[in-house]
Amino acid sequence: LLNCQTARRIRARGQIENADAYDCAGAGIKRNRTSTRIIMEIQRQNGKLNIAKLDEITFANARNFRKAVAPHLDSELHEIEVDLSHTEFVDGGGLGALLSLYQTANEQTPGRIVSLRLLHPQPPVLQMLELTQMKHLFDVVVAENEFEEQRIAV
Repeated sequence: LLNCQTARRIRARGQIENADAYDCAGAGIKRNRTSTRIIMEIQRQNGKLNIAKLDEITFANARNFRKAVAPHLDSELHEIEVDLSHTEFVDGGGLGALLSLYQTANEQTPGRIVSLRLLHPQPPVLQMLELTQMKHLFDVVVAENEFEEQRIAV
């Protein structure tokens, strides 16, 4: 996990207004749709970048999302997975941030394509991906059956 201790220090000092916030297993930072804070977990291992536990990606926090992820993009990266199973809301600015992530990652790796997989999007997020036809741009993995949907929701 990245910056778990930093998130707890920021929260303890009350300095969470415009900080890039990371929450690891419930550091207790709350959100609202106008917040510029982004709460997520980032892991990097063997050329794969995993981003998880995003509550939302919106116009308000898209810039902080890009700033938090950018240091993890380099020429050794070959795959990005964004777990959207906890993401309740994505707007046009959030979709733009995902597209920007994809473009930036591929600019860092000339001659090789970095894939971006969106894992288990919630129904409203999946609907947004379908309405904007971005579902065809990214590899979107959805739950295949009711049991898996229940497992993802937990």
